[in-house]
Amino acid sequence: MKEQKIRDGNVKTFFAKIDALERIYDSEKDLSLFLWRASRTDQPCENPLYPDFTRREIRSGEFRPADVTVENQNGVDFIIPKVYQKNSSSMWKAQGTSLFNKPNTFKGKKWEYIEIPKGTKIPLGILIIQDDYNGAFDAIHYSIVPDRPMSVQNFKLLLNQLMINIEKQRSKIKNASYR
Repeated sequence: MKEQKIRDGNVKTFFAKIDALERIYDSEKDLSLFLWRASRTDQPCENPLYPDFTRREIRSGEFRPADVTVENQNGVDFIIPKVYQKNSSSMWKAQGTSLFNKPNTFKGKKWEYIEIPKGTKIPLGILIIQDDYNGAFDAIHYSIVPDRPMSVQNFKLLLNQLMINIEKQRSKIKNASYR
């Protein structure tokens, strides 16, 4: 597996260099489709758009790695964006919060889905990147990623703003349907 931490520059520039900008939604390109974020109902969270910042136990003794790379710099936790390619024939992806292009990808009663409507404004500093098709879920995977290294606190603020933008877009769509 190839991987690269983006310490200087930004993730969007990396994807421009590999001619993959069409896979990116950002502050310059509003979301042109509906996406869904799966959230566990038995694990309360501050914001369902937050990735796992640390590894977590999924079964007794079995751990899932963190969704993002976090490094402590002078007492402050920073996310260092990481792009990776599983093998030479697979596409480059970036670590981040998982999304899918359809709901109900995970089976079971402990899941709920947050709809991210088409037209949602993406805050400056984060990207939504189309990854690849996931055959196990019969869905296309997307990731919410920081565009550059930033503090965990700053990334959370941007994800909070994205959640506000999601709610605004939902209201806009709902109000338009009543006309």
